[in-house]
Amino acid sequence: MTAAHLAQYRKGQMQVAIAALFWSTGGLLVRLIDADDWTIIFWRSAFAVGFLICVLLVRERTNMLKSVRQIGWPGVLVSLCFAIDTILFVFALNKTSVANVLIMFSTAPFWAALLAWIVLKETVPVRTRLAMVASVAGIIIMVSDSFGTSSIVGDVMALGIAMLFAVPVVTIRRHPEIRMMPAVAVAAVLAVIFASPFALITGNSAGDMGLMAIFGILEYGIALVLFTAGARYIPAAQSMLIGLLETVLGPVWVWLAVGENPGVYTIAGGLVVLTALAVYAVRDMHVTRRVAPVI
Repeated sequence: MTAAHLAQYRKGQMQVAIAALFWSTGGLLVRLIDADDWTIIFWRSAFAVGFLICVLLVRERTNMLKSVRQIGWPGVLVSLCFAIDTILFVFALNKTSVANVLIMFSTAPFWAALLAWIVLKETVPVRTRLAMVASVAGIIIMVSDSFGTSSIVGDVMALGIAMLFAVPVVTIRRHPEIRMMPAVAVAAVLAVIFASPFALITGNSAGDMGLMAIFGILEYGIALVLFTAGARYIPAAQSMLIGLLETVLGPVWVWLAVGENPGVYTIAGGLVVLTALAVYAVRDMHVTRRVAPVI
């Protein structure tokens, strides 16, 4: 590896790590905002739309609308799934622990592998199957303490987020020409539209508006830009491994700030899931090559 390539490699690692750090604040922000779920979804997405439009204007200039139209129907499917996941994410965070939501979502690569096997007839390596089995075992441990309580609804939503996320992953694999940035911008617009009939558009406190701006611009927009930029220079498996920072740090922030204790079952099951993900990612780095996503 040349000095220039090594510099890009290190820069990519740092960008993905910072993106994961920003993403890890999502649970804490939801805990700190007093607004209802639909209002949070509306304003988070609205601030994200404003930021992403600015990014697209800088990158595409007069071709911004053309870049959006070029995502096509596969891109619309990706955007729709992202929009639904955005909605479910906020609702799940208010119905179960931050740790449960983030750990459940971290299993998304395995559901994507399963869907790719069904739709694209891709082979699922033994290492992936073993990691999936371990992850399912960890999830069973996590939710075993939720049966009979209201948090089971949030747990199911969180698992649904991970499963639904597999659809855009496989769609992008099938249609690699889809550009992520315009697709995510469209997803944010869709989330605004879906939330607008139920959200409190006016009358929110200045503090809540500030937190929702951070949620939309920093945790959503800037993190996405950093991740898509950094992921171009490092292996996909390494991006996933660094991305586990979000899963680890997210519960720490809410524990330190609001004293949210995820519980023994979540910690035990989460350790099983995170260990499976880490081992899988480390092993996968030796057998996969770097792939630059289209942004």
